[in-house]
Amino acid sequence: MKILPFLVALCQISLGYTTLQKQNDIVHPIGQPELEDQEKVFGEALKIARYTEKNGLFGISEKTEKTLERIIDRAELKLREKGHSELANKVRNEWETQYRGVILKMHLGGRYIGEFEPMSEWLSNLYQKLVDKLGEDICKALHLDDIHIINHTVPVVFRPCRGPWEKPDYEEHFSALLGVVGYWGVFIGCMIGTSGIGSFFCSPAGMGAELLLNRFLGPPVARGIYRAICE
Repeated sequence: MKILPFLVALCQISLGYTTLQKQNDIVHPIGQPELEDQEKVFGEALKIARYTEKNGLFGISEKTEKTLERIIDRAELKLREKGHSELANKVRNEWETQYRGVILKMHLGGRYIGEFEPMSEWLSNLYQKLVDKLGEDICKALHLDDIHIINHTVPVVFRPCRGPWEKPDYEEHFSALLGVVGYWGVFIGCMIGTSGIGSFFCSPAGMGAELLLNRFLGPPVARGIYRAICE
C-alpha cells in the first residue's frame, strides 16, 4: 500500500524524538535499550504489517496462532511458579490435544469451534481461571489478557462479511489483534536476544510495537483486506 513509505518515515521521526528525549533522561542503572534496539522494534512491527499485507488473512491467522501459543506457554509457566501445577498440566494437555491449530483450522476450514464471538468457550474459561488464580492485575501486567482479546477479535477478523459487524468494527478488531501479535513477536524476540535478562525493556519494546501496529499500521491493512473481500 502507498501508506507504508509514509509510516516508515513516521517511525524514523519517532526514533529521532526518542533519541533527543533520552539525552535528558536519567539512565537506569541496568541500562536502557539503545537506539539500535528501538530500531529493531519498529522494524519488527513493519515486518509483521508487511507480511500480513502480503499474505492477507492467512498471514494474520498464522501469526495469531503463534501468538496464542506463546501466551499459553507463559500462562502455564506462571501457574507453575505460583504452585498451580495441576491446572498447568490440565491447560497444557487440553491445548496440545484439542486446541492447538484452532485459528488456522478456523481460517482454512471455515467453521471450527464457534461462528460467533467469542471464538472459544475454552479460552474464555481459561482466562477466567487465570484471573481467579493470579488476579486480574497480574494477568494484565503479563499481557495474559491478550487471550481475551484474541478470543473476541478472531471471529470478526476472519469473517469480515459474515457477521453483524461493519467496516469500522472490522478495522478496530483487526488492529487490536495485529497489535497483540506485534507485542508477543517483539517481546519473545527481545527475551531470546537478551537471554531472558532484558525483561526491564522487552515488555516496553513489545508495547511500542503493539501501539504502532494498533494505531498506525493495522488500520490501512485492515481496510485493504476488508475492501478486497467485502466490497
